[in-house]
Amino acid sequence: MKSIYFGYTLTLLAITIFAAILYHTLNLIAPSGLAIPHPMLLAIATGLTSVIPLVGRNLLYGTVIIYLSALIRRSSGSPACSSLL
Repeated sequence: MKSIYFGYTLTLLAITIFAAILYHTLNLIAPSGLAIPHPMLLAIATGLTSVIPLVGRNLLYGTVIIYLSALIRRSSGSPACSSLL
């Protein structure tokens, strides 16, 4: 049982680190008005929800997609987001 918890902890840590690197990299290449909000907090949430089978990451990524879609629709007049529509 100890090895299972250790494996889950290592998996959670690896996913959190990878997600943090990925989110910060995506923010570097994203248009100025369309950045992922709070990338470190989102990376920690990604790591924590990764242990919930089938549903965890989908809920998290779905929330981010809905947020970014609303941001695009709200700022559809700005030149930075006009190419995304």
